[in-house]
Amino acid sequence: VLVAFGLGVAFLVTQQLPWAFSLLGALVIDGLCSVLKKVINEPRPPGSYREGPGMPSEHAAFSVFLAVHWSLWVSFQLKCSKALKILALLLFVSWSSLVAISRHHLG
Repeated sequence: VLVAFGLGVAFLVTQQLPWAFSLLGALVIDGLCSVLKKVINEPRPPGSYREGPGMPSEHAAFSVFLAVHWSLWVSFQLKCSKALKILALLLFVSWSSLVAISRHHLG
């Protein structure tokens, strides 16, 4: 909710379309994860403080969305060297992978 609020405010203040796309993506990911949780119905790991199905992780799904979103922006909008773009893409992929792995291990 806080992320969606922040993205909405960013769009209203800047009136830049990428913020609206980020907000739309966050809402779609949230809705898709909610539906998939009911369909997959995978229980959370033992010892989890939350109830209900745990897969897919909304944190992991949103981090992958952001990594793809930022990667596309860096690839097509940012004016810098190819090496710097590749470094940014590797960082985005590494970050989203670490989030997904941590969600699996932390429950």
